[in-house]
Amino acid sequence: MTTRERFRRVMAGDAAVDRLPAIEWAYWWDKTLELWYGQGLPRGLDEAAMADFVGIDRNTQFWLPHKTPDCPRRHRQGYC
Repeated sequence: MTTRERFRRVMAGDAAVDRLPAIEWAYWWDKTLELWYGQGLPRGLDEAAMADFVGIDRNTQFWLPHKTPDCPRRHRQGYC
């Protein structure tokens, strides 16, 4: 079962999944990496290889800006 299939089935309440999704959202966090290196994770792996090595689902994370330069600075009626 792929990560996507697993996630969609769990979110839909389908009991026919092999296991719950297991993800790590902070691959980049130095404390996570140092702990994993101390537990035997080889250095130099990309996120997909790290997920495979530690046995968790692959996921894609990206950041969206919460404000843009044209965003109003003050709350006015009609603005969110």
